[in-house]
Amino acid sequence: MAETFPAWKTISDGDAEALEGTTHTRSAIPHIAEDTAGADCLREFMREGKRLRDAVADVMGGYVIGQAGLTIGAFPMRYEIAATHYHFEGATGQAVTASDTNYVYLDTDETLKIVTDAVGWPGTEHRPLAIVVAGAAAITSVTDVRHYNYGKGSSEGWAANAATEDVDVDGNDVVNVDEIELDDAVADASAIGRIRRNGADLTFHDGVAAQDVYHTGKTVAVEDGGTGAAALTDHNVLIGSGTAAVTPIAPGTTGIPLLSQGAAADPAFTAIDLSDTNATTAAALPESRGGTGTVEQYSIPFSTLIYLDGAAAVAVQNPKWFVPANCGCIITKVTAYAVTAPTGAAMIIDVRDDTASIFSDVQGNMCQIAAAANTGSAILGTPHSAAAGSMIDVQIEQVGSGVAGSDVSVCIEGYLEHRA
Repeated sequence: MAETFPAWKTISDGDAEALEGTTHTRSAIPHIAEDTAGADCLREFMREGKRLRDAVADVMGGYVIGQAGLTIGAFPMRYEIAATHYHFEGATGQAVTASDTNYVYLDTDETLKIVTDAVGWPGTEHRPLAIVVAGAAAITSVTDVRHYNYGKGSSEGWAANAATEDVDVDGNDVVNVDEIELDDAVADASAIGRIRRNGADLTFHDGVAAQDVYHTGKTVAVEDGGTGAAALTDHNVLIGSGTAAVTPIAPGTTGIPLLSQGAAADPAFTAIDLSDTNATTAAALPESRGGTGTVEQYSIPFSTLIYLDGAAAVAVQNPKWFVPANCGCIITKVTAYAVTAPTGAAMIIDVRDDTASIFSDVQGNMCQIAAAANTGSAILGTPHSAAAGSMIDVQIEQVGSGVAGSDVSVCIEGYLEHRA
């Protein structure tokens, strides 16, 4: 079947004369200049005709032109869709819709298709040719869009575009491309580097299976480096949950730390356990943990005096001192004074807490008044703690071998401790 070539519009004599001696911009072909020599004029005309035919043969495949009124024509072309070759034989006098934008394209049945703006480019494989804007009675403009089908090689799949905007490879968006193969020319589903549009998302094939490439409007799964959560609550701490979405831990009371609950449980905001009875920080820190065992305490220095009347004798002495109730004491020093000094040997004085020596019955540590001296003292290496209500008394361990010594005052010093 013969190919059809649409006829160009014939320009008026005045338009033709205006072109005399100029050059056609798109083809760079010069128009004939006026020449009085008829032969020269004829030869130049033939040369121009040859150049025009060569140019048209090279570039006009599928080119759409406006014709009379609301009609268009399209030049023959050979094209390819999905690795199949097709031949469009050309068309002329094809009607377009008035006062509308018309889309002109080819598909696999090799006939010219014209649809309105309301329909737009088809979603099936096709080759766009032109966008024709028509007025009420004549064509306003014809835009050549054959560049949607740019090349074959790496952009071969673009012949199937359902394009609504231009495809531009050089640094611009590539729109409505269902699939691009980046590594080889084998059209197999397992090709490494193949990118495929799958609904709203893209998939990238790694040679084994298609991997999702998520867009910003979708929750990213944990296995893809996301949280698996659509939103994160303000101020929550995120805890890993394997392949499931992260677990949010709500913040606890002000000042309460996040504590481990063991290897098999999520951490939690919990008061630190500082007591032997699993109490919170509001409880008393026991002495076993370096505390005092009390919530509140204060210390007051004290000294108390036990007076032994008359000559000293080895025995437990009758005067007693009781530690005040609700108030323990720490004894740090014992000082003794004898009105009559012992002679021949030292006087040794023990202080007892409920009959037990605060010096652990070691006489060398006890308070001593040397022979011929009136005073002596002992500082406890480890202060002695006496409980509230304890009975404190004095026992004479030794008296002078010549003069026993008499009228002895024993001063006990330390701190009273109040504990709430």
